[in-house]
Amino acid sequence: MCVVAFLLGVLAIASPLAGQERDDRPVAFNQGGATEPKVEVLDRGLVHEAFAHPSQEPVAPPSAIDRPPPDPVPELPAEQKPEGDNVQWLPGYWAWDGERKEFTWISGLYRDVPAGRQYVPGYWARTDEGWQWVPGYFAPERQAEAPQYVTEPPASLDVGPSVPPPDDSSFYTPGWWAFNDGEYFWRPGCWTPYRPGLVWVCPRYLWSPGGWIFCSGYWDYPFARRGLLFAPLALRGGWGPGWVHRPRFAVGGLLNGLFWRAGSPFYRFGPYSGAGFARAGYRPWFNGANRFDPLVSYYRNQNRGNAGWLDGLQRSYQGFARGQGGPQVALVNQLRQNTAPVTILSQEQLVRQRINAQAYRQAAVQRGKVETGRAAPRVNPPAKTGGITPKAVPAPARTVSPPASRAPVSSPRPAATPKPTSPPANVRPGPARAAGASPKASAAPQGRSVYSSPSPPVSRDGTRSFSRSSGQSSTYRQAPPSNRSSPASQPRGGGRRR
Repeated sequence: MCVVAFLLGVLAIASPLAGQERDDRPVAFNQGGATEPKVEVLDRGLVHEAFAHPSQEPVAPPSAIDRPPPDPVPELPAEQKPEGDNVQWLPGYWAWDGERKEFTWISGLYRDVPAGRQYVPGYWARTDEGWQWVPGYFAPERQAEAPQYVTEPPASLDVGPSVPPPDDSSFYTPGWWAFNDGEYFWRPGCWTPYRPGLVWVCPRYLWSPGGWIFCSGYWDYPFARRGLLFAPLALRGGWGPGWVHRPRFAVGGLLNGLFWRAGSPFYRFGPYSGAGFARAGYRPWFNGANRFDPLVSYYRNQNRGNAGWLDGLQRSYQGFARGQGGPQVALVNQLRQNTAPVTILSQEQLVRQRINAQAYRQAAVQRGKVETGRAAPRVNPPAKTGGITPKAVPAPARTVSPPASRAPVSSPRPAATPKPTSPPANVRPGPARAAGASPKASAAPQGRSVYSSPSPPVSRDGTRSFSRSSGQSSTYRQAPPSNRSSPASQPRGGGRRR
């Protein structure tokens, strides 16, 4: 009886401890090693690029670092994930934090992958300038294994809309350079209808050692539906053998403390407000002169019935500068502002997510071998009023392989799934060539057509309404405004183009 009573007492003590261990497990735990890593969970830092990135990225390679990144942190998928149609664990990576002057570990995250997209992970490349980060991106599923490489695009010609919006809910999508048949064509911006539950991500070009990669535009989810973002880490000392990292501390209330800076392709969260950061170029995510961000437009439309929404948001950021409010970094089950309902994964589900994460890491390594192996020469971008036309860069035979397994992709709700569109009539695609095929047009959302004419867009005076950069010309011509709309590569919807 004494032995039984003793065992019952041990179980009574062990049960709450077991529950506490599940809730308060440290960010690193031992699997047989002896040296404990010194880890600091950060309440500020860079946002995982698979979660969000500023809409207007600089057309320039990232700054080089004079030291290599540390070895990747052994990381396991988190035990809790949000609900969603296609939630995947995307692994973390090292990022250089210019404010801290050190590498910080951007923890992996659970991401509800946009419909029809496949994530291509980034990697660190050693170049002549030093170590440079090659960003990851969401590619169309049909192009994830064979991205197309082109030379550096010209600087943007977008200066904002020249005509008022057709209605109160339309938002402006900036113009961009389209590369087709060995030439760059300017696609003017246009007004696009607001879609509840979907955020438009603008087309962009990403630098890589092997050439510039075109990432077409697509519809993504609002922040509350994108997934579960975990806090970054600062590592003090080595990561001892046998120790692994399983993220437990998530970031909530991101829109209450999100910042961007001109020249940086990353968002930052945390206390980046104040006079010093303002002088360094940091701005809240909703501020910026002549900056047309579909993310800002989405939340403005979402709060259209609240006349004081923007003023209240600005006041909250002013309070954040005084040490009040802001994003919250806490254990997932203790977040006051949880991003989405979360569920605890079974052991089988965790193993599946771990296999997917390993496949993503292998894809990043393979991508790095291909792109650094081809090492295309860099071409300086021409000015807005002149310059030499970039030529197409030969595409490699093979690039990144997709993860081993994927959940089925379902369409965003409530809007219909974006469908691919054919190139505009003003550009002839021509036969396939070894010099690199042209990037496909962005998937256009369903709705009222903007550029629907089979002929090239023409203004009232008969001039073509697009700027063209040809191999025989050394100038870029900005098209005069027209009352017609933009080609199908822009998000389609009722309204007028700039």
